[in-house]
Amino acid sequence: MNFKITASLYKKELLDIFRDKKTIIIMLVVPLLLYPAIFIFAAQISVSVMNEAQEKSYTIAFDFEESADRIKSVFENDSSEYGYSVNIADNISDCKEALENKEINAYITSEKDDSGKTLYRIYFLSSDSDSANAASVANDMLLEYRNDLRTEILEANGINADSVLEPIKIEQNDTASSEQSVGYMLGSILPVILAVIIVMSATYPATDITAGEKERGTLETLITLPISGKEMFASKFLAVSTIAVFSAFINILSMAAATGFLYTSVVTYNSDISIDISSFVPAVIITGICVIVFAMFISAMTMGICSMAKSFKEAQNYMTPFTLIVMLAGYVSFIPSVEFTASTALVPVLNICLLIKQLFTFEYNTALILEVFVSNIAYAAFSIIILSRIYNSENILFEENAKEIKLFERRANIKSGGTPGIGDAVIVLLLSVIFMIYSSAIIAAKLPLIYSIIIPQLFFAAVCIAGALYLKCDMKKTLFLRKPDFICIVSAIIIGAGNILVNMVLTSVFSLFMNDSTDEMNQSMQLITDGRPFIQLLLIIGILPAVCEEILFRGYLYSSVKNRMKPLAAMIIVSLTFGLYHMNLIQSTVTAILGMILVYSVYRTECIFVSMIIHAMNNSFSVICMSYPDNAVIKRINEIPPVQGIIMFSVIGALLIFAGFYIIKKHKRINC
Repeated sequence: MNFKITASLYKKELLDIFRDKKTIIIMLVVPLLLYPAIFIFAAQISVSVMNEAQEKSYTIAFDFEESADRIKSVFENDSSEYGYSVNIADNISDCKEALENKEINAYITSEKDDSGKTLYRIYFLSSDSDSANAASVANDMLLEYRNDLRTEILEANGINADSVLEPIKIEQNDTASSEQSVGYMLGSILPVILAVIIVMSATYPATDITAGEKERGTLETLITLPISGKEMFASKFLAVSTIAVFSAFINILSMAAATGFLYTSVVTYNSDISIDISSFVPAVIITGICVIVFAMFISAMTMGICSMAKSFKEAQNYMTPFTLIVMLAGYVSFIPSVEFTASTALVPVLNICLLIKQLFTFEYNTALILEVFVSNIAYAAFSIIILSRIYNSENILFEENAKEIKLFERRANIKSGGTPGIGDAVIVLLLSVIFMIYSSAIIAAKLPLIYSIIIPQLFFAAVCIAGALYLKCDMKKTLFLRKPDFICIVSAIIIGAGNILVNMVLTSVFSLFMNDSTDEMNQSMQLITDGRPFIQLLLIIGILPAVCEEILFRGYLYSSVKNRMKPLAAMIIVSLTFGLYHMNLIQSTVTAILGMILVYSVYRTECIFVSMIIHAMNNSFSVICMSYPDNAVIKRINEIPPVQGIIMFSVIGALLIFAGFYIIKKHKRINC
């Protein structure tokens, strides 16, 4: 790739983007004018509403006579102490009708309950803000009246009312600093705003320089120039990333300026408030670095999605669900029960939102910060690889482009045979991951935790099979449904045994550096498996994921990229995707290596049942270790010195894996 040509193309793309007035409006006018106006206007509206609520006079009627004068005096005399102004409406013949006609804001009735106590009912309209506020005022005043009655009764019996009604005093003291309080508010709002801003900022330029150029016919002209697909892709990607990052920082500065103005206004009226702005510098720096990486990931995703479209309008339609997914993931960070852990640090979009939220409350977990940073680099790299593949293939970019996403076509227009397109596989994969992430909380609240494995796994298999049937795919080619012979089965068992040993070594090594992630993974599995029969666990944890995940990853996904990429690139993509899907740093690393072994076995044998056997052996061994921790063999394995065990298991495991694949390779007349 010629960097001078790339730089020239990059300048050309930026100039084209900045020539468009819409880009300037989205990047500069909106953040510099709209956000400060919204912030200041919202603050003024809030103050105005609060002042109006206190200054407004509420009209309340009494639909009874007994003790009415006494209660009226409480309303008239004590309401001002609460900051309320109350008007007592007299001579109301029909209070219910008066309330419905909004002649009064609320009315109170009196009756005796079964125990002989007086019951006061407050009637109001929840659909009317003044009526709802009047009901709150009436409730406060009746509580005041009740306290007066208690005091009178106690004093009439010679008892000190204060010592009985208030035997203790309660005082709340907020130990959080002003910086922590402000940081908590910023951390709750800023992440979602940033995520949405980056998507919006990347969407328009990405749409314009991909689908827009196709529609105008300028992309074909660009391809005729003496430049490579990599140079063209790199220039466009850098241009979109620059716009997304620049827009994000402009928005941050704009919001900071608006916040500073509000802070200055508050300090003017209350000089006791003091905030050390410099304490936010580390959080802002780390956020800025992560925003750059996140913007690169979003830019690659938006360009990839828009590249599948043939027109500007079609690209916008494709981007709508992606934008909604990003917004949904951002809003999940508002849920109090969603914590920043080793698992959530791997969830795209959500990890950035939770990280910023934690940073602005001055909590710095170095391991989780690195995990978010590395995972977003991995997501960005993965997206860039896919995007570069699109720009290196004119079939994907032009003639065959529409066929890459056939799920949006009418089934009657789809030809029978073949395998899913890359776009179809991405949609199925996204649906599966989104279902797994956001159904987990619902399943955990309604059903036993074991169903958090069963239901997503069945969904994976169902959505793949349904997708293949809708696309009229060749099921044997899509899912590699070839009958394994004896040699294949034996080879799979040998490879599975070697894989178990290698995985034991990898898990032990990674757990030395990431103990928190290991503990979290073990605790989750303990909650799921505790007290369940071995056979049930073997079927649900050992075999079910081995079948359903293989259908999704080594079947549907691998068949979509197998004939569209070089073998190594296709296997790496499937393996990395399989690792990231597990959303735990240790588990993701180990399963990515396992994924490489599994996809290579399918590549060699064209048989998904081989990978299912290897996968089932790996999962079943974990079930055995959890179910029988006191078994003599397992105890003996655990007693082996760490260094000796690592060397021994690594060598034996590698030899077994090599032997298994060697047998497959030498098996000339393979019948798998």
